[in-house]
Amino acid sequence: MKQQIYSLHLSNKDTSRQIDTFLSFLPLNELSHLQTLILTQIEKENIIKLKSMLALSTNLLSFKLISSEIDEDEIIFILPLSNLQKLSILSLRSFQIHIQQTTGITHLTIFNYSLEQLIYQLFQYVPMLTYPNIEYISKYNRSMKNNENIHKHNAIYLEKLIIGEFKYDFKDFANLIKQIPNLKSLIISSDEPKISDKSSICIYTTPYLSNTFQMEPNTITHFRTISYKSNLFDKVTNLILTHQSIIDKCQYHFPNVTSLTLISSDEVINDSLEQIDFIQCLKMTVNLSKLIHLDIP
Repeated sequence: MKQQIYSLHLSNKDTSRQIDTFLSFLPLNELSHLQTLILTQIEKENIIKLKSMLALSTNLLSFKLISSEIDEDEIIFILPLSNLQKLSILSLRSFQIHIQQTTGITHLTIFNYSLEQLIYQLFQYVPMLTYPNIEYISKYNRSMKNNENIHKHNAIYLEKLIIGEFKYDFKDFANLIKQIPNLKSLIISSDEPKISDKSSICIYTTPYLSNTFQMEPNTITHFRTISYKSNLFDKVTNLILTHQSIIDKCQYHFPNVTSLTLISSDEVINDSLEQIDFIQCLKMTVNLSKLIHLDIP
């Protein structure tokens, strides 16, 4: 049976001393094929046993610690990092002290971290990071000064970033993104009560993932290369346009639109040349041969 255990979740939730009972019966270091370990609500009495066993669990690929009742430093200090790929803990304070060389961790989930720690420390020691999930990026966790004199590190393998709340200014966010040149997916949320116009802060990654898009005259898109622009709206099948947005934004192309809604603007097109421009821009914007539904309310 010991050789068949690859994943294990030990918990003291609802019933105390469950972990201690299990470890007395089946020590972790006897599970030679153990690759995934989750520990929930550890008790102080468990730490001595866990420290001696975890140090020998060198085949661990994934480790998750869910326990605010103890100082996680004691666990992290002895955690084997040689093969670890996924790590989920509350704070990286102990992890930062522990690591003296780069690791192969690709997936990282933490509760609180500072922007300074992220771009000056984490990206250096976890260069293979591809999927970080950080609940709070806040100044309260700041631990570095005179950052201008410290070398920044790019996260070249990072493709997906999830942030719960970002407690810095937008310019700081822009600086962070510069260190992530290959980012493909960004999820960020905020309960910021001072935002009066939430639509003004909506952003999306390219290519655009939804099948519905409304082009406003004040819509601004940013892309790094021409290739980003070429397939930007390939997934859009339902398109909503205004007269002004067609004229102003006719450089954008929606090749797969099947349903088109044209919203009338306050201005009426009377000039014949302007009508021709409108039609030409519409042809450039939408592949009319694929159009099935046209709505002009």
